[in-house]
Amino acid sequence: MTKTHYVGKCVVVNADGDVLILLRGETAPRRPLEWDLPGGMVDQTKESYTDGTLRELTEETGLIMHPSDTKLVHASTHMYEHADYGSNNVVFIFYVIHVDNPEIKISWEHDEYKWCKPEELHDAITYDTHQIPLDYIVEHNLL
Repeated sequence: MTKTHYVGKCVVVNADGDVLILLRGETAPRRPLEWDLPGGMVDQTKESYTDGTLRELTEETGLIMHPSDTKLVHASTHMYEHADYGSNNVVFIFYVIHVDNPEIKISWEHDEYKWCKPEELHDAITYDTHQIPLDYIVEHNLL
């Protein structure tokens, strides 16, 4: 049986136009030591896509934002086959959020953070399901 999971990602843009990226920890179950955007799995039984994405943003960065601060800019779906879990459909939802120059407090899940120029995102984030939406967002001036 195929399950659908929703993952919300935040493209956090500071006052200088740079984008926040996080380095996944060495013990991360998926993609350890890779750069990533803040966000994660949305609990569809308890929260909306936006609320779940903002919860993940707060957990991972300490930033507290309101749904009105978000702009939905991209969504895509991908099928994955996993030996233990079977078929999974994952919908990735990308939001742009503008902030001034906030203090970032990363969670235990990440080892560091940095602000990245939009044109550097493609090389910094190597996960293809994120590269394509990020390229689209940058090319269409959605930041």
